[in-house]
Amino acid sequence: AHYIIDHMLVSSYLCYITQDSGGSEDVQGRAEETSLHVTPRTQPVSLKYYRWQSPEAAVAEQQQYLAPQRQEGATLRCVVGYNGRGRCNLAWQSITGTFAYSCGSCVIDENLSNGDQTYLTGHRQEVSTIALSNDGQYLASACGGHGNHKGEIKIWRMKSHKCKKTLLFHAHQITLLAYSRDDHFLISVGDHQENVLALWSTVDWSLLAATETPSGVILDVSWDPFIAYECVSCGCGPSLAFWLLDETSKDHVTLNVHEAEIPAALRHEGRAEFTSVCYSTESRLFAGSNLGHVSLWDTKSNTCTMYWRCGTSEIMCLTCEHHHGNVLSVGLSDNQLQLWKLTKSDQLPVATMNASLQLDGSPTGAVFDSDLHLGVVGTTGGTVWYANWHDNATVRLVGGHGNKVSGVSSLPGGGSLFFATCSHDGTLRVWLSDSLQEVVHLKAINKTCTCLAVCPVTVETTIGGKPEDGVAQNGGVAGQCVVGYDDGVLRVFGLAERKMRVKWQPHKRAIHHISYSLTGNVVISGSRDGLVAISNPQTGVVLHMISEHRGVPITDLSVARNPPQLPNMDGRELWLVASGDRRVSVWSSDWSKASCELVDWLTFPGPGVAPDGTVLHKGSKCQFHLLPPSLARFSPTHVDVIVYTGYGLHCCVHFYSLSQKQVFRTTSINYWPTSLDISPQGHLIALGCKERLLTIVDYEEGSYQDYPAGHSDTVQVVKFSDMGDILYTLCDNSVYIWTVLL
Repeated sequence: AHYIIDHMLVSSYLCYITQDSGGSEDVQGRAEETSLHVTPRTQPVSLKYYRWQSPEAAVAEQQQYLAPQRQEGATLRCVVGYNGRGRCNLAWQSITGTFAYSCGSCVIDENLSNGDQTYLTGHRQEVSTIALSNDGQYLASACGGHGNHKGEIKIWRMKSHKCKKTLLFHAHQITLLAYSRDDHFLISVGDHQENVLALWSTVDWSLLAATETPSGVILDVSWDPFIAYECVSCGCGPSLAFWLLDETSKDHVTLNVHEAEIPAALRHEGRAEFTSVCYSTESRLFAGSNLGHVSLWDTKSNTCTMYWRCGTSEIMCLTCEHHHGNVLSVGLSDNQLQLWKLTKSDQLPVATMNASLQLDGSPTGAVFDSDLHLGVVGTTGGTVWYANWHDNATVRLVGGHGNKVSGVSSLPGGGSLFFATCSHDGTLRVWLSDSLQEVVHLKAINKTCTCLAVCPVTVETTIGGKPEDGVAQNGGVAGQCVVGYDDGVLRVFGLAERKMRVKWQPHKRAIHHISYSLTGNVVISGSRDGLVAISNPQTGVVLHMISEHRGVPITDLSVARNPPQLPNMDGRELWLVASGDRRVSVWSSDWSKASCELVDWLTFPGPGVAPDGTVLHKGSKCQFHLLPPSLARFSPTHVDVIVYTGYGLHCCVHFYSLSQKQVFRTTSINYWPTSLDISPQGHLIALGCKERLLTIVDYEEGSYQDYPAGHSDTVQVVKFSDMGDILYTLCDNSVYIWTVLL
């Protein structure tokens, strides 16, 4: 069937350009009375389809206190992670060396020769897909709409890394972007809720055409590399649509579309979906399906000439070399990357697999050079791989987590040379701070890591009986780390030997927070049910259980670095526990005797309603998830002071004196914090919040600066390094590393 899409639909949009304060231009499509009416469709089950994960909180709408240029207290140094939820969200050009990928709500342009990163920030939501122009001058990135905000496409100048335009048209998610071969056009594709394909002119960034797709949700789109005005899309149905741009009219652009007839063998009673397409040589096209089939099409007649099966899993991406058109790279959802070659036998084409590579997740996108020898591949495991078909090898270019990062800490000694992270995918990883190379990777199968703590430098270990810090004598990683899990288990890992040393289960519910004592011979852990366990990390023996917070989730733990000179404190350590009911207990302990004494008990008042307006019932045990967490830390320099923040009558930070038994100062802030840490020098307080901001507060003056920095969700953890010169923030599956300048 042939269709002619009448693009006078575009005349129902007024396109205009506005200049913003940052010097960028916004192109917006504003719907009038006659608008493009579409029919929402069922969300595809295909793994190739981008599925937006709704964030826990919206972007901060109140005033943000951003530091003037060159007066920042911290600058973003690097980002660890790749968004494995995105699709076709990485770009690479072998000639120019441009390498870009998305992480959270920012796009990272990375120099592969020295590892330097430049961050393109400004999106309100997670970046779903990106596209690099063929000349390498511009990069388009997209994020979906949410609430009253439309989906947006930002056009970046790669030379200056400045936003040139912001295109607003799609009401929901934007799943695909693609530049034409001559870079004159850009296609954007909406999700299943609107099923709209939009065509933009890159000359003035005007909207040329917008149409509802004839049938099925589009899962992939590709421009013909030989004919500038033709492209193809594929999707549910299965459907394969060939599009031709007609500019003969002076008033508007018309899209002629032809839907190809799908052979019955490829339909599989309607269960099949075309998930990937790529052009080969002139008049040849490859299409992959969710059932593992690759088919070859003649684009002159729009007919299928042959097909074969690469496996039983879904095909996520296809890449073909254009010189001869007989070599094809196929990425499958079972974590495989395959290389196929077409040869002729008795004048009939035959497909044979020449090589395969194993990845750490399903491919989300792949880009290769024109000869299909070298390329980059992103995976759902949060990794970008360099693939070399000549040597049949892969090298990790970008490491990351496939799931939410739940803990971070620098390793003691070595000037923050290493840092450790854990995540909900069950992994404990250690990274080199300079190169972001992953040097340790330990995983507990089918477990969820919830928190971690690194042992202090002074701990005595069984390895030679000598003090063990974060750096071994040969420059490698050393030390030990304790990790808490959602099943109440604690595991101690030796980082030098890269294996687990001790495992025990002090809790029945998920562990929320853990901390080593100053001497490193005791581990304190707090769980979801409010119990606090004191354990020996060398043997796994539980020395003491504290039940004063029973029934209320533990939200924070802190050990005083320099205990105050209080009565009967000789040789004892001071530590505290905070729980979700705005209570903080302060304890003194003599670990040699396994004794714990309650020193102080703090209770902070709060309103009878949650921040969202929900009425809080007294005594209810299931309402704490509605409230911001109660967070508390000992001041590293003011040894008599506890810094506290939590849900209360006012949004502020409290400073409590142990000797005076009272709050002596408060500092007002804009948002309820979700994470808290204090610099070892004691002059800065770092706060994270659901509004996706990092806030750095001056300890003495109470002034503060906000840092959005591309966070796409709640800043769930903030953590200073032992030297205080580096600050880590965790957001979703990404780690943001900041250089502290104050």
